[in-house]
Parts: sequence; C-alpha cells; structure tokens
Amino acid sequence: MFETEPDDLGADLRAVFRRLALPLCHPTRDRLNPANIFMFTQLARVVLRHEKLLVAIEDGETYASKTRDGAQEKAKPEVAQVNETFRQIRALAGELA
Repeated sequence: MFETEPDDLGADLRAVFRRLALPLCHPTRDRLNPANIFMFTQLARVVLRHEKLLVAIEDGETYASKTRDGAQEKAKPEVAQVNETFRQIRALAGELA
C-alpha cells in the first residue's frame, strides 16, 4: 500500500501518512492511487499541523493580558488556527470520499 508514498516526507509526516492510509484508503476502495496522492499528502500535512496545534492549547484556550483598560482574557491565536485546520481536514477528506 505504501508504494505510492512520497519519498520526501519527514518522519512525523510519514507517521501520520501511514496512520491515515489504512482506514481512509483501504485497497478495496482504491483511494490511495497516483491521482489522489497529492490530496492525501496534503490531508496528512494538515492533520499533523492540527495535532501540533492541539498540543499548544492543552493548557487552555485563553491567556490573561493586562491593558490600559485593565485585565482581559483573550483567545490564543492557536485556537483560530485549530478551527481553520479542522475546516481544511474536512474539505480534504471530502475530496477523498
């Protein structure tokens, strides 16, 4: 199944690629073929980024900031990035459906 795996994947990306390959691209469905390999690789990249962002917000989605108006609680930028990467995952997974 991994004969279509790109050679230039880093170790982390290769692990995500292989983890997703079996359930999403089972050989009987023939989704992991040369025509879909680019989109599948992009999906693996976005999943890896999403997982790294989730680690960044494990300790909370907000931070305290002291401004001239007093203390404020603000959302971490990673929260918006998690939402965006999730939308990208859904769109890319839809391409493989």
